[in-house]
Amino acid sequence: MVLPFDPIPIIELKPYGHLSASTICNQMQIESKYDYDKISEAEMNMWTKSFYDGILLVGKYANIKVSDARKLIHDDLITNGQASIYYEPEIKVISRSNDECVVVLDNHWFIDYGNEKWKEEVKHALDQMNVYPTITRHQFEAVLNWLHEHVCSRSFGLGTKLPWDEQHIIEQLSDSTIYMAYHTIAHLLQARDSFDGKKLGMSKNFLKRM
Repeated sequence: MVLPFDPIPIIELKPYGHLSASTICNQMQIESKYDYDKISEAEMNMWTKSFYDGILLVGKYANIKVSDARKLIHDDLITNGQASIYYEPEIKVISRSNDECVVVLDNHWFIDYGNEKWKEEVKHALDQMNVYPTITRHQFEAVLNWLHEHVCSRSFGLGTKLPWDEQHIIEQLSDSTIYMAYHTIAHLLQARDSFDGKKLGMSKNFLKRM
């Protein structure tokens, strides 16, 4: 129904060129849509490579990596009123009490994992690491690219009350993250066995210099 047609190149991916899908199909000898296993393997490999190593060829952000251009285009679409943020669970969510969960938009506190300075430091640290297998490094990079503001609070349930806003509770998964980070500096902020933090761990002058 669509043949003949000329694909329009929008991403350059070395060493596959401007039309990586055609190239990989030729290399893997994919001859029809019924070559399910080969198509699945090609799709998985090329999607990942195109996202991390592909260079955009068209539009406002041409010559920029796809992984970097994605967020810029996302923000442009929102700012220009051409798109809106939409959230929907992938499947029906059932709680531990066997109740159907309903998504609700409410006020929350967020951890700003999208801070660019922080991200650059994390990426630099990742570059110094030996990661095995290689796909694990790509998984770390994928999370760093899409991770932005993360909800760390809720208005009900189990958890620790936020010190600055006690109507909110730190949800359990954020607890495990925040506590890990806090333990690295706890001795600087509070003395041993001073669970309320009223006794400083180090001198006030030292803390001021910090």
